[in-house]
Amino acid sequence: MPRITWTSTQYFLRACIWICLVLYILYLYKSGSIVYYIAPRMLIFVKIAVIGLFILAVFQTDIAIRSLKRQEISCGCEAVPSRSIGKNVAIYGLFVLPLLLGFFLPNTAMSSSLAAKKGVNVGGNNVTFHANQFNQDFAKLGIKLYQQDTIELGDELYLEKLQTLDSFVDNFLGKVIRLTGFVYRDPELGQNQLIVGRFAITCCTADASTYGVIVESSEASQLPEDTWVTVTGTIERAKHKGTDVWKVMGTHFEKINAPSNPYVYPNYDFGSQL
Repeated sequence: MPRITWTSTQYFLRACIWICLVLYILYLYKSGSIVYYIAPRMLIFVKIAVIGLFILAVFQTDIAIRSLKRQEISCGCEAVPSRSIGKNVAIYGLFVLPLLLGFFLPNTAMSSSLAAKKGVNVGGNNVTFHANQFNQDFAKLGIKLYQQDTIELGDELYLEKLQTLDSFVDNFLGKVIRLTGFVYRDPELGQNQLIVGRFAITCCTADASTYGVIVESSEASQLPEDTWVTVTGTIERAKHKGTDVWKVMGTHFEKINAPSNPYVYPNYDFGSQL
């Protein structure tokens, strides 16, 4: 009759942890909540990791079953589990704690409180559409945006459009723009001003940065922080913390629901899509 030992218990515990990690990642992927943690271009690595974790779980389960039958493990790669309770708690805690936090804490998007801690990028430069080896893709995008009656600053190419507007602001003064984001109140702005911002992620939420545009309007004071809005207005010059930037003189505000994926991502190959 199989006998449960300290060693077999450790193997089964390891297998359970790997299986739980696999199930949790699959849950995030199927529910769409994984976008709260990583950029879409990193999903391929997550899929590879899930496969690796599943193989580890199968391997540990096999070892656990054989240890119950007292069969010798002959792969030459096995290490006997430590009997130190403190060491085991520390090691297993590294895997169990993230699981517990994942299961018991809600999956929510970052908010303006993080923007307040990390700051918001609203700076800009003042150059023409003259293209060089460093900004030729942005110059091409600038020409395309200039030809539009209303510039749309939404999810698609958000960072690239923002950089283009920053770089060639003189060409866009007076142009109509429509932008979407969450309301952030910078303490250095006036009551009739706010920032409509977006969080940008390169790889995961650990490298998240906040980008935004100053919006000025008499309606600004009526919008609570973290409210998602679509703002229409015209581009004008402004100063923020002593830096020349541009702002939007808001003429129309529309409150909207937060999108299912509130983040924006850099497109490193946008030039080939123009």
